[in-house]
Amino acid sequence: MTSTKSMESRLSVVESEMAGNAQYMERFDGSMQKISDVLVGVKEILAVHEERHKKQDDFNKTLGEVLKSHAESDENEFAHVRNNLSQVSASLEMKMDTMKKDIIGQVDSLRKDVEIKISNFEKLKWTVTGAGIVVLMVLARMGYHFPSLGSLIGAE
Repeated sequence: MTSTKSMESRLSVVESEMAGNAQYMERFDGSMQKISDVLVGVKEILAVHEERHKKQDDFNKTLGEVLKSHAESDENEFAHVRNNLSQVSASLEMKMDTMKKDIIGQVDSLRKDVEIKISNFEKLKWTVTGAGIVVLMVLARMGYHFPSLGSLIGAE
């Protein structure tokens, strides 16, 4: 019976140790459950994050394509504007040259007209001066006496 008693005592020791271990196992199971719950939450967060990241990548790709398209369109429009400006500039330059020639021609014509008028005025001036001299000479021969220049201006 000693062996039975010793076995029973051993058995009771093992049972008490098992009871202590059972508490540890329950705690361990609770911890494992909490870790599993946390892992599920982390997986959900990662899934949401990956979805957002994918959406952002798609948006960035689309935005890049749109910007590239707009850049190409803008470049084509700028080329068209530069071409139009070159054409307008050439046209204006030709018109300005034509206008310059016209203005120079008109100025030359006016200058010639003014020269002719001045020449005619000078002829008239000398004709009147000559006629005045002739009249004075005729009057002088007829005996007309002219006052002195001093008496005309009031000097004595």
